[in-house]
Amino acid sequence: MPSRVSAELITLREVAKDVRDVADDLDDAAGQPEDNGDPDFDANLAEHLDEYTLGKIASDLLQGIESDIQSRQQWEKIATKAIEFLGLILEDSTGDVSPSGNISKVWHTLMLEASINFWANAYAEFLPADGPVKVRDDTPSPIGHNGGPPLDNEPVTRDQLADDFEADFNNYLTTGDRQYYRDFSRMLWSLGPIGTQFRKIYFNPLRKMAVSEWVKAENLIVSNEAADLATAGRITEKIMMRHADVKRLQYQGWWLNVPLTMPQDTPSTIDRTVGQVQGIKPGPELPADHRHTIYEARCDLDLSGHEHIDEDGNFTGLPLPYKVTLDKDSRKVLEIRRNWREGDEDFKARQAYVMFGMIPGFGFYFMGFAHILGNTERALTALEREQIDAGMFSIFPGFVHAKGTLRGDTTNIRVPPGGSMEINLDLKQSINDVLMAIPYKELSPNVMALTEKLEQNGRKLAAAVELPVGEGKADIPVGTMIAIIEEGTKVMAAVHKGLHQSRTEELELLRDLIAEDPSILTRFSRNPDRKWELVEEFRDFNLTPASDPNTPSHIHRVMRAIGLAQLAQLFPDIANRPEIYKSILQAIRVDDVDRYVNQMPAGPAPDPKQANDQSKLLVAQIQASTRQAETQAKIQDSALERESKERIAAMGEQTERLKVAADVQGDITKMHDSAAERAQDAQQAHAQRIHETVQNSIAPRRAF
Repeated sequence: MPSRVSAELITLREVAKDVRDVADDLDDAAGQPEDNGDPDFDANLAEHLDEYTLGKIASDLLQGIESDIQSRQQWEKIATKAIEFLGLILEDSTGDVSPSGNISKVWHTLMLEASINFWANAYAEFLPADGPVKVRDDTPSPIGHNGGPPLDNEPVTRDQLADDFEADFNNYLTTGDRQYYRDFSRMLWSLGPIGTQFRKIYFNPLRKMAVSEWVKAENLIVSNEAADLATAGRITEKIMMRHADVKRLQYQGWWLNVPLTMPQDTPSTIDRTVGQVQGIKPGPELPADHRHTIYEARCDLDLSGHEHIDEDGNFTGLPLPYKVTLDKDSRKVLEIRRNWREGDEDFKARQAYVMFGMIPGFGFYFMGFAHILGNTERALTALEREQIDAGMFSIFPGFVHAKGTLRGDTTNIRVPPGGSMEINLDLKQSINDVLMAIPYKELSPNVMALTEKLEQNGRKLAAAVELPVGEGKADIPVGTMIAIIEEGTKVMAAVHKGLHQSRTEELELLRDLIAEDPSILTRFSRNPDRKWELVEEFRDFNLTPASDPNTPSHIHRVMRAIGLAQLAQLFPDIANRPEIYKSILQAIRVDDVDRYVNQMPAGPAPDPKQANDQSKLLVAQIQASTRQAETQAKIQDSALERESKERIAAMGEQTERLKVAADVQGDITKMHDSAAERAQDAQQAHAQRIHETVQNSIAPRRAF
C-alpha cells in the first residue's frame, strides 16, 4: 500500500511539473514575468496553501509536540522540585504531621544560598554598567571612507569603526532595549536551580526592533532525540499570548486572519509552584482574559507547492526548514515562513535560540543545583526539621492519658504560668496513673556533627569558596591566596566559560539580525557615535562579551592584579610598571586610569643577556613561590584535618559526659522515686495504724 501511494504521489508531482513547465513556456512566449505565487522570500506561505494542507500540517505538528512534552515529564518534575527546594514558599505552622513525618515545615538554606551566590556573581560579570559587548578586530587596517555619512574629512579606520560599533551596540542593549538587563538577570536567577535556560534572538514585530529575550526552559519543547539545539529535528516554543496581541498581529498581516476558538488557559505545575512563591494565583480568573497557547515550531517540511527542485527541474522530496506558528486550541496554522537565508544553496536552518547551561548533563538538558544539591538539601532539611521538632517537644511534650480522664476528652492541655487545670483521676490515687509523658529525646551531638559535615560537602559542591582571611591572616602570601581562590572557584570558572561561549553566540546572532537593517542600531539613540547604513561596516567584526572567561569573580581579578604588583616590586628593572598599575586600577574599577599613572620615559634598550638572566631568575622565583604555596596549602590541610579530628574527639568526649550525666540523673531520679515510694508507704502504714487504733477504741464502746 505505501509503495502504491508513493508511486501515485510521484506521478502527481510529475504532472504538476509538466503543467508548471507549460505555464512557464506560455509566459515566455507572451513576454510575461514568471510568477511563483509568493515573490517575497520572507512571505507568509500559509496564505498560498489550501485549508486541507494547513490542517494536515497542524495535526502532524501537534501530535509531534505532544510526544515531545510527554518525553520530558520527569525533567519537569525536577524543575518543579528545584523551585520548592529554595524554601521560598511560606507555609503556616500547624500541629499536623506532614507526609515526611515532621511537624516543622522549614527548609534548609543551602540551595538558596548557592543560588543567590551564583546569581550575584554572574550578574556582576555578565551585566556590567557600561554594557555587555566588547568588539575585537583581528585585522585592523585603514579602509578609507565606507560610504556612510562622513564624520570628518579624514578617512575612517577599522579601529574607529570598531569603537563606534561597540559604543552604539552597548547603548542599544542598555538604553534602546531597556528590558534586556532585567530580563537577563531573571534568566540568571532561574538558571542556577534548574540548570538550563534559553534566549531567543528575533525581530519583534510588535516592538519593531531586534531583541534577545529569555525563554523559560519549560516553554521550549525540544524533540527527545536531540543532543543539541543545532541537531534538533523539531524545536517548539510555547507562547502564552493575550487575545489583543494575537488580533494585532493578524491585523498587521503578520499572521493569517482566521477565526480562533476561545482559548483554555491552564497553568502548568511549574507555573502553580512559581505562583506559590510569588503569592499569586497563576492564570486569569475571567474567561475573557484567558491567553492563547501559541506554538512556534521550527521543523523540516516538504511543503506542497514549494518543493525542492534540483538543477534538472526534478522534485527531490528534500524537507526544507520552516517556521510554523499555530494556535493550539483552534488547531489553526497562522504562519509558515522559510527558515533559511535567501540564496543559501545548502538550506541551512537559521538559529534563533541559544542555550545557557551550568553543568553538562548526560543528555540534552544541563544540570543545576537541584541535581547537584538535591539529595543534600533533602537530608539537611530533614535534620533541621527534626532538631526543631525535638526542641518543640522538649518544651511542650506529648502524652498519653487514660480514657475519660480529661474534660470533654480533649488533648489540649496548656497550663498557663501560675495556673492549674483539673484532671479527673477516676478514683486513682496518683495523677501518674492516668497521664504519662512520651519520653522524647533531644538529638545527640552526633546528629549535629552530621549536619555540619553535610553543609560543608554541599558548599564544596556549590563551589562556595570561603577565603581564610581576617584576624591572623592579614599577611597571607599572594601566591597562596591565588592558589586558594583558583581551587575554590574551579567549578564556577568552568561554568562561566560555558556561559561566556553562549553569550558570544547570542551577541553574534543579534549582530547578524541587526545587520539586515542597520538603522535599528541607532534608532533609539539620541547621540549615536555613527549613523550605520551599510552591512559591511560591522558584520565582520568579532564580538566578545565584556566578561573575562578566565576570571570568574571580581576578587579573583583583584588578587591577580596584586600579584602582578608584587612581581613588579621584585623586578623593577624589567617590569612595565605603568601598564601593571593600569591593570590594577582597572581591576578595582577606577575610571580614567591615565589620571593616576605617570608615563615613564622610554629608557635605553636592555642588554639581551641581562634580560635573559633576569627572566631565568624570575622563572625561578615564580617556581619557588609556587612550591612554597603548595607546601603552605598542604600544611594548612594537615592543620585543618588535625583540627577536625580534635573536634570530633571533643564531641565524642562531650557525648560520653552527657551519657554519664544522663545515667547519674537517672539514678538520682530513681532514688527520689524510691524515697518517695517509701515515704508514701510509711504514710499509708501510719494512717493505717491510726485507723486501726481508732477502730479498736471505738469497738469496746460499741460493745458496751
